[in-house]
Amino acid sequence: MDEEFEEHDFSDGAVGEGEPALDPTEEHQPVITSRLSVKRVIEMVAKFDEYKRWLVTEIGFGAILKLPMLVKLDLRMSAWVMRKVNARCRAIAIDNDNTIGFTAEDFHKVFGIPCGNRDVGGRDAQISQSAINFIKQSIGMDSTVAHNLKVAEGFISRDISEDSSKIENDCFQIAFVIFVMGYLIAPCTKHDTMTIDFWGALANPELIPQFNWCEYAMQKLMSAVVKLQNDYQSKAATVHMFACHLFFQLFLLDNIDLGLFNMLPSEFPRVQYFEQKRFRQMIIMAYGMKHGKWGYVPAGVRPAELVMYTRPDTTRQGCIDYHVSSGLVKQSVPRVPDRVDQRTPDLGVHATTAPDDYLGDVRSAYHSLGPRDFANHLRQTCYGDPVLEELSLMLKQQNAKCTLSMSLLRSRMQSDMLSFADRIVSLV
Repeated sequence: MDEEFEEHDFSDGAVGEGEPALDPTEEHQPVITSRLSVKRVIEMVAKFDEYKRWLVTEIGFGAILKLPMLVKLDLRMSAWVMRKVNARCRAIAIDNDNTIGFTAEDFHKVFGIPCGNRDVGGRDAQISQSAINFIKQSIGMDSTVAHNLKVAEGFISRDISEDSSKIENDCFQIAFVIFVMGYLIAPCTKHDTMTIDFWGALANPELIPQFNWCEYAMQKLMSAVVKLQNDYQSKAATVHMFACHLFFQLFLLDNIDLGLFNMLPSEFPRVQYFEQKRFRQMIIMAYGMKHGKWGYVPAGVRPAELVMYTRPDTTRQGCIDYHVSSGLVKQSVPRVPDRVDQRTPDLGVHATTAPDDYLGDVRSAYHSLGPRDFANHLRQTCYGDPVLEELSLMLKQQNAKCTLSMSLLRSRMQSDMLSFADRIVSLV
């Protein structure tokens, strides 16, 4: 039996001791499996020193450092919510009276990963095969594609310090993103393996925060929804869930009325408040029968003003079609034809060569000052003085926090502009 199945205690199709059954009256109860593992990520992050944590924060994934230890996940709840999801409209149709829409920005609010304006699968992420091969060779993934998550885990376990080379720091950040994507944000159904189709977004670590990793995760999740719904419809004996189905559990519990267990819409990422004991209590409180059917929404949905989510209008005619169909349920999510291809302006810089320790694509020849430049400046200024070196670490941490805050503010401002544009269009 695989380690992950033992961790969730769901390999035999049961929901674990004390966990509520999905629906005792339903005849079809398949075995549900998942490779998503918060525990795996937490155990790795717990080993990071301050410098590694700073490197993680620098690329916009600092929220991963705040994950609570969730050893057991109720896969039955994930399956219940996913069966209620309208993948075309990106909404959870709880019943005839309650529908909750969700967006990539909501995924950002739950997990805190970057939600930038560059498309992970778009033209901004184009990369040559030779550049991919160089990154693979630098990390150690050039030998085989099997168990590539173990290779990424091995690299981020290495000793990395301020004395490490730039290429070592870059490779650590790249390997960390692959590791988190493979075990939490976009896991597949294979053991310690994932399909990496986002090399271009990793090519230059300084640009990683500018990509919309939340939209990428959401596309994977919509394909997982369609696959699960098809599996239930065909009465499959085993349902293998992929993508970050944990999002649906956290998002739903944070949007429904649970009385004393309702959480205030304060800080985010929201995931940090779902500690194992409270998480389990909220699920037990949510589970019950309503209108003769078993489910996880006992008392309806909380008002929009009491939550911090987008709550898009899902009742308007012609909701967005993301073209997720039964033929698109493989582990890699297809490109979205109707989605606007996000691309930054062409700056007219076309480099043809790069040094051996350079992992970026040619567009990054245009360079703006970033946290790495600040770190390099401090390293040169404070080198050799123990007191100043200790002070420089504090300055770099504060600078990383400021940079992250500006990134979140930019994302929120862009979201407000989209909402404002919708209001203007509706008035016209």
